[in-house]
Amino acid sequence: MSKPIKVLFSFFLVIFFIAMVSKESALAKNGIRVILYGNPIQEKHSPIMKNNTVLVPFKGIFEKLGFNVSYDSASKTISGQKTGTTIKLVINQNTAWINDTPTILQVAPQIIDGATFVPLRFIGEASRLEVKWYGDSQIVSLYSKQNLSGITRREIWLY
Repeated sequence: MSKPIKVLFSFFLVIFFIAMVSKESALAKNGIRVILYGNPIQEKHSPIMKNNTVLVPFKGIFEKLGFNVSYDSASKTISGQKTGTTIKLVINQNTAWINDTPTILQVAPQIIDGATFVPLRFIGEASRLEVKWYGDSQIVSLYSKQNLSGITRREIWLY
């Protein structure tokens, strides 16, 4: 191979690696994003992934879903209640209750950096919402079962 071709090849190889690192950095910087009814949710504490489960701050998601929230510090029980639905979870326990019916969670609610985090899919489905994970863009979309559209590819890039 001639020297100019080697230089050109090396140049394109370096550009390729820079682009890949930039993409990974952008994904790491943006982290997991939650879209509720087509609108992004911004919280003080970002969602996190534990054992393939997205956890979100308890109070914010419950209030955005229309629940009245409470916390019993003695039993470490967090609750959300609205007409027709009561959700109870206990910190560090894998059993939760929807209207007094027990459900096993993959990941228990937990306190991280002073905030109580709960499994988003469980909360969404207990609220009778569809929950869709877009792994490539690290987006979780929650939407009404009556509107099964979720979010479009174009919308993913907007967030």
